[in-house]
Amino acid sequence: MKTKLFFLVTIALTFLFVFCNPVNIFSQSQVNHKPVDKEKDMLCHKWNISNSNDSIGIFPGAALSTIQFNPDGYVIFTAGKQVQGVWNYDETRNNLFIIVNNKLWKFTVLSLTNGQMVLVNKQYKSAVKNFLWRSNL
Repeated sequence: MKTKLFFLVTIALTFLFVFCNPVNIFSQSQVNHKPVDKEKDMLCHKWNISNSNDSIGIFPGAALSTIQFNPDGYVIFTAGKQVQGVWNYDETRNNLFIIVNNKLWKFTVLSLTNGQMVLVNKQYKSAVKNFLWRSNL
């Protein structure tokens, strides 16, 4: 069972690195390049996920789930129970890729500050916004 999970995670990571990283390397503009470390440093925290599709619904204590981005590329998603996955951030397109339970989630980062993040999931017919705030501020 563990070898099957390891094999699937390896394939998913290989997919992300083969198809995402070469695009990043060859499509970066030297003039408009944002420092990668800044975004990754800002992402690598524990975030509360709002249960609302509206920024008005954000207030401390409203989170039903959390997500923690680790610098080693792993992510811990908690919604009742903890589930581990992997993540990758494409700074040129502001895309965030998360794989949890062998399911790929693709988000576009609309806003990222030290304390708040707004993501939009365009995998659905109507784009769904997710509002997150740092839990350890």
